[in-house]
Amino acid sequence: LDPSLVPVFSIQAGTGVGANGVAIPKTCPPSRSDFISKLSTNIAAGNVLGTPITFNTNPAVQDTKTNQDRATAMIITLQSFTGVKGVGCPGASTPELISQQK
Repeated sequence: LDPSLVPVFSIQAGTGVGANGVAIPKTCPPSRSDFISKLSTNIAAGNVLGTPITFNTNPAVQDTKTNQDRATAMIITLQSFTGVKGVGCPGASTPELISQQK
């Protein structure tokens, strides 16, 4: 997975405050390397704990739909980061992904 396809998260773990002042777990967001590793595993599997994901790994493809699909895959990965569906980090911990999804 080309790391350039994963935005750098502006919010740092440990603050407990996400986008728009929303409270987030202090462990969120995960480190960049841990997130890219988990995302790579999920892309290879084609799903996150049974939820199908689509992620075009070609950095040359940058159309709106492809980037929305990538963002959705990253948010699903983030939200189930602990290995339990829906138990992870909220979207508010990574505003970059929310904006990419629009």
